[in-house]
Amino acid sequence: MRTKRSWLTVAVSLLLAVSGVPASAQVSFAPSMSVGTVAPLARVGGAPEGDALLKGGYLYAPGPSGLQIFDVTGADAPVLVGDVLLPGYPFVVSVDAGLAAVGCLSGPVQVVDVSDPAEPRALGAWLAGTQTESWSAVEDVCVLAGRLYVTSHDRGLEIVSLANPASPVRLGAMTPAMMVRYRNIAVSGVRAYLEVQDFARHSTSLQIVDVANPTLPAPRGVYDTN
Repeated sequence: MRTKRSWLTVAVSLLLAVSGVPASAQVSFAPSMSVGTVAPLARVGGAPEGDALLKGGYLYAPGPSGLQIFDVTGADAPVLVGDVLLPGYPFVVSVDAGLAAVGCLSGPVQVVDVSDPAEPRALGAWLAGTQTESWSAVEDVCVLAGRLYVTSHDRGLEIVSLANPASPVRLGAMTPAMMVRYRNIAVSGVRAYLEVQDFARHSTSLQIVDVANPTLPAPRGVYDTN
């Protein structure tokens, strides 16, 4: 089961504040890390362990059969405006600039065109880590400025270009040490923030990574959350 991520929201917010980053600066979080934007899928009829994302008046809800998009601008109840069938039991979604990345429990990360919420279209897919079409290593996904950031069991962090969404291309990666796993991820500008679980030390920390050069992501600091 995926870990709760509220501590990462607080840690990243504090770090941005002390760094002098204005509150209006764009920060792209994986869905359940966005303050005030999380809705469990059980409330909208999807998979209870999935993560839903509220953005721009729409709720993006991954579930067993694909991705559903709800209009939540009304005062009464969400209205389903579009959906797309996706393989592999989608469980997490990130959206930016009309593109959605959907992590699945089995199979590739799916890249979906959501520029028209009423007509979402699957464009391409990315096999993270050493996963196969029937097994997924994905922990979390985040999409920002035409790049896909994926954390996985065995490859750590991968940065993928979505310049051609139909054919994603890996730009770079950062592999953790043995007995260490990268879990959840948030991205702001040229910084990625990773939840790092160290099984040997029984500890969890926040790793700050410089992704200005996506071919060579570089660790910049660690915040101990224990």
